[in-house]
Amino acid sequence: METAGIYALSRMFGHQALSINAILASRVAGHFSSEPDKVVDRAIKMILERF
Repeated sequence: METAGIYALSRMFGHQALSINAILASRVAGHFSSEPDKVVDRAIKMILERF
């Protein structure tokens, strides 16, 4: 839901926005990342390397 707000505001002000998500859990399957900080850090590094 936060992403929708960011996209709406960016459109209103004529900016571009991007949302990046790191999947940390599958609540339905009961699987959770044992190292969520590392998952988020890796996602940030991957995105920054591509810019």
